[in-house]
Amino acid sequence: MLYEEDVVCDGYLHLKGKNLVGIKGFRKWEKRYFLLTTRCLRWFVSPPTSPQFIRTTCIADINLTEIAKAEYLPGKRVGCRFDLTLTRRPPLNLLQLHGSSIEDAKLWTKRLIKAVNKELSRLKQVRFGFLQKLEIRYLSDNLFLLREAFSCAHTCCG
Repeated sequence: MLYEEDVVCDGYLHLKGKNLVGIKGFRKWEKRYFLLTTRCLRWFVSPPTSPQFIRTTCIADINLTEIAKAEYLPGKRVGCRFDLTLTRRPPLNLLQLHGSSIEDAKLWTKRLIKAVNKELSRLKQVRFGFLQKLEIRYLSDNLFLLREAFSCAHTCCG
């Protein structure tokens, strides 16, 4: 298997980059290869060819739980634009992306929303299961202590 997690979607998108040197307010659209898995969104200059290259060639990655909103913007970039609002502090809180077509942008937005919701649901189940185990352990420990106190009181007072 090439990737650690299941691949939900992959392909080239354009990412609005950093400000151009000396030109305030102008940013260049950079073509990047994006890989959406069940746990994170990664991007590269070109597609990785093996698991070792994922770690070495990845420009950046975002855990899906950091994505607060994925929004398709039909009025921007000829209808191919969508934005990801992140839970990070500015200036790293917004990714501006556009696909090769309207359908491409809509597809990425839909799959991102679905993957984020699925990951959040999975994490809630994990947390709930962990809390249930803690509660069961707490109750069983208290039951054990009650049994100890009862047997001690029974032997002392009986």
